[in-house]
Amino acid sequence: CLGSLIYGRGFRSAAAALPRHWLILLGLVWLLPLLQLIPLPDDVWAQLPGREVDAAIRQALAPSGGWYSLTLSPIDTLTSFIAVTLFITLFASVLILPMKDIRILLCTMCAFAFANVVIGAFQLASGGEYFDFHGSAHRINVIGFFANRNHTALFLAGSMAIWTYLVTTS
Repeated sequence: CLGSLIYGRGFRSAAAALPRHWLILLGLVWLLPLLQLIPLPDDVWAQLPGREVDAAIRQALAPSGGWYSLTLSPIDTLTSFIAVTLFITLFASVLILPMKDIRILLCTMCAFAFANVVIGAFQLASGGEYFDFHGSAHRINVIGFFANRNHTALFLAGSMAIWTYLVTTS
């Protein structure tokens, strides 16, 4: 069950249990950040919308041209790839795990939401002096583990729905 999925035992059988169209969709979503790292010739790259300023800067610095990826920040794109890997793993887990293990995942998420609120309360009470993980401009708001208040609000709203489900179905 959950332990065997986390530690790799039975991963092939778990992946085989997913419908083929889900595997294709998950694979495409997973590879999307990597597609942004494919280098394009300077001529093509400069013609992309919104690249005028960047193209002018690159032309001033390296007039000979070169190959550039679609993304303006490859490191951030790789970070997105890692984050997407986590979410795809969780999504696939929910599709194949028994309900008991899904409840454990949901309870873990709600515990993380509670910890986020506690950390956010310390942040708010200290004016952003304590637990400022990201050097955020939103220092006077409850942001918890996230980079800004919008991410926190979305996560907490989703967690409230999950918490309501867990309480009403137990």
